[in-house]
Amino acid sequence: MPPAQPNFSVKGRTFLKLLNQVEEWHRQLARDTRLPHRQWKPSGLCPFEMEENRPGTGEKVQWSIKELLSTKELQGEGKAMSHCVGSYA
Repeated sequence: MPPAQPNFSVKGRTFLKLLNQVEEWHRQLARDTRLPHRQWKPSGLCPFEMEENRPGTGEKVQWSIKELLSTKELQGEGKAMSHCVGSYA
């Protein structure tokens, strides 16, 4: 997918205006169903999981790393974590 605004510049834009444009862009990405479904082979890296106690509080924290192997998984990750990784597939 080509950039929506290849010559985009922040010059002359306020922080609030930029934030509003980013939020609108995220809404457009969420509505875009034209993205082709793609899958790819695993890289060979193993999944990773770890538990540790947060220093100071002792609160248990879980970390996990899982390879995403399709555009659908990338879009789901982006939605769950509020980022745009799915738009790079």
